[in-house]
Amino acid sequence: MYTMKQGNSILSVPNVYGIGIDIQDITEIQSAIEKYDLKFLNKIFAPEEIEYCRKKSNPSQHFAARFSAKEALFKALGTGIGNGFCFTDAVILKKKTGEPHFKFYNTTEQTIKKQKLEAFVSLSHSKDYSIAQVVLISNFNK
Repeated sequence: MYTMKQGNSILSVPNVYGIGIDIQDITEIQSAIEKYDLKFLNKIFAPEEIEYCRKKSNPSQHFAARFSAKEALFKALGTGIGNGFCFTDAVILKKKTGEPHFKFYNTTEQTIKKQKLEAFVSLSHSKDYSIAQVVLISNFNK
């Protein structure tokens, strides 16, 4: 958290560690699911994500949005996939308010904790495309 003084007020401004964004053609995800089914899904998504998306009227849109979020996360971290980082270590869940959030595991969780980061994610999709943005904030109070 960066603190600065403006007039008589003290403002706390979070330090942005990284920003990632990703857009995905939903038909690409749909094709991968049709061709490889669980082999593809289990490589990218956690069981709770698969269960959530499959309950939706158009599962491919929801799978694509989560795929976009994972891609955006690893862009924001600056790590990419590989070297211990994998898609299933970043799981998209929903808060009671409906807001999406990440649950991290393994190398991804260790990196987030070590860097004292907090992740904010936004997901959206249309008929043809999904998009996600991730902002990582350094939280030195953790």
